[in-house]
Amino acid sequence: MNREEAISTLKAYFQNKADAYDIDTAFLYGSLACGYPKIESDVDVAVLFIHEMSEEKTFSSMNTISLELIDILKREVNVLYIDKDLSRPMLHYNAIVKGMPVFMRDFTRYVDLRLKAISQMEDFSIFGTKWQSDVVRKRLEGLDRARV
Repeated sequence: MNREEAISTLKAYFQNKADAYDIDTAFLYGSLACGYPKIESDVDVAVLFIHEMSEEKTFSSMNTISLELIDILKREVNVLYIDKDLSRPMLHYNAIVKGMPVFMRDFTRYVDLRLKAISQMEDFSIFGTKWQSDVVRKRLEGLDRARV
């Protein structure tokens, strides 16, 4: 299945299943969305649900979506849960901003989500770099101590 077929299939899938799984917006991201997939590339999909659900219901929905898409696309599929707070700014930015929407229930909510992802990534890039540097430094110090 080539890129265009995969995109078309994902759009049809989410159009048909959005109500059943209470999906607000779905994105294709990663190598397939960017146009440089390899034959063995998996399919990266991100999903925002209409409302917050229990962890069990969220996991069940994501697992079912993943299994159905694996069956349809005949490729490994990773489904990313997008929470309302965008608690994983780098990953959510890649899905929402660099990826492509394959389903959106409401264009205004999509634009709001996109702007929020950009804003969070800007904040993360300002403050996150120091945090990442501190984490790496501490891990390297731990490795140095382990060698002794």
